[in-house]
Amino acid sequence: KEAVGISVTQMVFSSVFGTNLNFKKNIFKIKDGFSLGVGGFLGALGSGYFVSLVNSKVLEYMFLGFVLFAFYRFFKRN
Repeated sequence: KEAVGISVTQMVFSSVFGTNLNFKKNIFKIKDGFSLGVGGFLGALGSGYFVSLVNSKVLEYMFLGFVLFAFYRFFKRN
């Protein structure tokens, strides 16, 4: 739980800092940022319930699948 709390705190501060930098450069669009924020909030809200229902081994294999898929997509493009 401590590791998750530290990770979430780090993500929040880096997101706020990056958003502030992009806003100063007029790159950030409020509408896009809001929709991403709502989606991230709902995903984070539901993840605690999902993790409590699913076995840890299944979660490990799901994560491995996502990582392998990301590698496949990365190397397929280049």
